[in-house]
Amino acid sequence: LSQVSAPFEKFSRWPHARAKKLLDSFKSSGVDFGATENDVAWLLNECGERNPVTASREVMKGFSVNDSKIINILSFITGVIAVADGNENGFEAKATLIFDAFDFDGTRKITMDEMTILLLSFLKALNIMSGKQGLDPSDAFCEAITIEAYTMSQRRLDDSINLAEFIAFCNSKGYEKSSDLISLMV
Repeated sequence: LSQVSAPFEKFSRWPHARAKKLLDSFKSSGVDFGATENDVAWLLNECGERNPVTASREVMKGFSVNDSKIINILSFITGVIAVADGNENGFEAKATLIFDAFDFDGTRKITMDEMTILLLSFLKALNIMSGKQGLDPSDAFCEAITIEAYTMSQRRLDDSINLAEFIAFCNSKGYEKSSDLISLMV
């Protein structure tokens, strides 16, 4: 994807496998969803980042709300997945990893609440990583997209959507053809 702002450009050069390692390291680590600078540095070090301390400071500057010293780690991770070089695996591989980040119980299904949080976290990451601060998504916007996905998949709102349905919905919206971050956010 194009239009990655300066502090996050390094992640656009990461191969898909490295973005997957970031997610896998998080899932096996015990790092909380509200991650500190030290947590981010540890995860980046696990992925072979040359200067994880400096990189984690840059991540914290971009992702920390009101200088809280804590970030939504899944927002950061899904953003890295989106901007990492996915040419070798393409859109479906990225969508699968982003879905897996929110498949907390490993069932290959996510609830409506999980999908809404996925979208909110992911779109906030794109907002931050693109440097386009005016495009911050709302809960209502993300919930509306989730309801649309559930409707398309003929799922009740108290049901779960599976990975194939999630990817089919993304494909129906043309997300696989998006070449820049801004078009994914609108």
